[in-house]
Amino acid sequence: MPVLQQIGRTGKFFVAEEATYAAAVVLAGGDAMRHLEVGFSYNLNRSNSLERRGTPGLLDRFSRHIVAGFDLRAAYLNPSGTLGTVGESDPIIKNGMGAVSTSTAATTVASGSSATVFTVQAGQGTNFPVGKVIAIRRAANGSIVEPRRVTVQATDTLTVSPALGGTPASGDTVKRGVDYTLANLLPKSLVMARYLANQSFELQGAVVDKLGFTINGNDEVKFRASGPAKTQIRPAQAEPGAFTTVGSPVTGIVGAMLLNGTAYKLTNFDIEINNMIELVNDSVGQSAAEDYYRNGRRDITLSVDARITDDASLYALAEAASDGNVMIHAGNTEGRVIAFCMPRSEWDIPDTPDDEGALRWSFKGVAKEILGNDELIVALL
Repeated sequence: MPVLQQIGRTGKFFVAEEATYAAAVVLAGGDAMRHLEVGFSYNLNRSNSLERRGTPGLLDRFSRHIVAGFDLRAAYLNPSGTLGTVGESDPIIKNGMGAVSTSTAATTVASGSSATVFTVQAGQGTNFPVGKVIAIRRAANGSIVEPRRVTVQATDTLTVSPALGGTPASGDTVKRGVDYTLANLLPKSLVMARYLANQSFELQGAVVDKLGFTINGNDEVKFRASGPAKTQIRPAQAEPGAFTTVGSPVTGIVGAMLLNGTAYKLTNFDIEINNMIELVNDSVGQSAAEDYYRNGRRDITLSVDARITDDASLYALAEAASDGNVMIHAGNTEGRVIAFCMPRSEWDIPDTPDDEGALRWSFKGVAKEILGNDELIVALL
C-alpha cells in the first residue's frame, strides 16, 4: 500500500484556553485559527549513561523531564469585523499579553474644545476610561477611524493622545472595541492541535512566552507567538467537525504612524514581547512541567525601518534619549482597524548606511511603562 504524503497547506490549527494547567480540553469548531506556518516540538530529553564499564560503547540511556513547545511563525491578525467582538486569534493574543476588555460603547461628540479635548453626550464619559484606545470618526476627515488613547476622563469630557487631525465637531462618533493590555501574570495556558490528512498532534499546557506583531507597507498585519508546553499527544483528540473562523486580514497599505502626534513615514514596524516565562519542570516524582511563572522582567522591543528623508524626528529622539509617543495603525474602516499604542518609547541611534541607491535607517527601541503594565496596548476597532 503506498505511503500517503501529508500536505502542509491542507493542515488545520485549533487553539483553546485551559481552565487548569495542562488539563484536558475538548476542542470545538470555533477554536479554529487560520495560520501561515506553525511548528510543534517534543523531546523526551533522553541522556546517555556515563557509567564506566571497561568498554568504550554506550549501553544505556535515561529519561529526563519532557520538553515540548510551539512556534507559530506567522499568522494574519484578523479583526472580527464587529466592534467589541474578539477575533479567532484572541486566545493567543490575550494570553500572550495578559488581559482583554471588550466594549460596544458608542456615542457622539457634544462639543469639541481642541484636537485633544472634547465632550461626549451626557452620562457617556465613563464608558471611555483612561488607558483605553478608542475610535473617533470625524466627518471633517471623511469619517475614517482615528485611533486615540484616553489620557483623562472627567465626567463626560475626554482628553486623548496623540492629537487628532482637527477638533471634533458635534455629531462625530466615538466608539470602543477590543483592547489587549499587559498584566503581571499571564492568565491561562493553552491547548493546541494540528491536523494533517492522516497525522495529528496536540500540545497541552502551552504558554505564550514570546508574542510579536508586524505592520509592513506591502503586506497584511501579521503576528507570531512561541513558547513552551507540558507535553505532546499523538494522535490528537478527535478533530472538530467544523473549522469556524471570523474576520479577514488588514493591509498595511492603509495606515499611518504618529510619532509625538506627527506623521512619520516608515516601511516596516515590528513589536516583540518577551514574557520571560519558564516552566516548573524539575520536581522529583514528575516527568513533565507542573506550572509556569515569569522568571524575569518583561521586555518589549521595537524596530522601525524607514527611508532616509529630510525628516529626522525619530533620529533626533534617539540622539536625545527622549521618550516618544507612538501610535501606529492599519486599516481605516470600522471593525477592521488594528492599532498599536506605545505611550513611551525610547530609541537607539541607528547605523547610517552608505549605499548608492535609496538609503534606509533601521531603528531599535524599547517600550516603557508609565504607571505599570501600560507600555503597549493593542486595539481592534
